[in-house]
Amino acid sequence: MVQTRNWHVIYCKANTEKSTACKLTEKGFKVYCPTQVQVRQWSDRKKKVEVPVLPSMILIKINDKQRNAVFEVPQVHRYLFFNRKLAVVREEEVATLQHYLSGEHKKVSVTSLQEGDEMDMDDLGFKGKRGVIKKLSKNQCWIHLESLGFIIKVDR
Repeated sequence: MVQTRNWHVIYCKANTEKSTACKLTEKGFKVYCPTQVQVRQWSDRKKKVEVPVLPSMILIKINDKQRNAVFEVPQVHRYLFFNRKLAVVREEEVATLQHYLSGEHKKVSVTSLQEGDEMDMDDLGFKGKRGVIKKLSKNQCWIHLESLGFIIKVDR
């Protein structure tokens, strides 16, 4: 029987996402820890820092036989479960996340929309998904993707 490798989500100790991902990579696992650069302000300076997009979470591509081996890294706590089953992240969702965090996507213009309007999410990389506009402000738009269970924020 051929074991398929799926992307799963593991929880790790807070603020150790990048180091945990490095340790898992050293052990031979395919790991993705999505990060983005943010400007942080201290009392005497501003600095660009790379922060995880998914706090305390790392994506790992692994088969069922290797599943318990991740716990050899002390910072790993547990896997994410959904409906009492090990949560699986589809390859296309990981690719979309990588694409948007790389900055290679085109800018999307949100104009003449009102709260409650539905819109196709194809231009934002969520093919076949529809979103509902939950909140509009002068500079941003919050779109609720019910089928995925999260809200994305788009700059106007």
